[in-house]
Amino acid sequence: MRRFNKLSLIVSVLLIGSTGCLKKEAVADTNNSQKVQVKEIKAEELSYRNKSLSSEDGVAEAIPNADYGKDVAGTSKKIDRAFDNAPPMIPHDVADMLPITKTSNMCLDCHMPEIAPTVGATSIPKTHFTNFRPKVEYKNGNFAREVDDQAGKVVKHELGELYQGRFNCTQCHAPQAVADPLVENKFQGAFRNNTGKASSNLMNTINEGVVAE
Repeated sequence: MRRFNKLSLIVSVLLIGSTGCLKKEAVADTNNSQKVQVKEIKAEELSYRNKSLSSEDGVAEAIPNADYGKDVAGTSKKIDRAFDNAPPMIPHDVADMLPITKTSNMCLDCHMPEIAPTVGATSIPKTHFTNFRPKVEYKNGNFAREVDDQAGKVVKHELGELYQGRFNCTQCHAPQAVADPLVENKFQGAFRNNTGKASSNLMNTINEGVVAE
């Protein structure tokens, strides 16, 4: 009888405890549903495409036409950078300059450092003529990665030509369109000095904050 009583008592306590938990959870859920109202945002409402993200059907027709600038290169007003060393935006029409390839790049006709000052264009900075990737060699069955003599500094190899890892200008630089944003942008960039709005000094500051492991 004692064993039965003890067993019955244990089972009863467990049942009561679990029932209590269920009730508490139910109450908590009820309270949360009363206090917090969650609004469901459909995939079709997340962007200008206004279509399901699982299909490309009708997407091209759904995206509104963007009013891109039609100013000819050399006649447009430069756009201030968003923050220090941010990639500058393209202020002129690029319709006849695309696509950009390794063997055909009309951007270089005006933006190479030796040409840009004479035509009033922004010069391609030194970083674009530099390879920042450490060299890797295969030695004695292992891959050996180049280490800079100055501990903690970024490895860099200055080249006499444009680094081909940066040949595609539009991977960072893009033309701007006049459009109503879906979300208001209140971001305000900070600059160390006024020259930062129109030029880059990244080559001189790239090692700032770099700490050797």
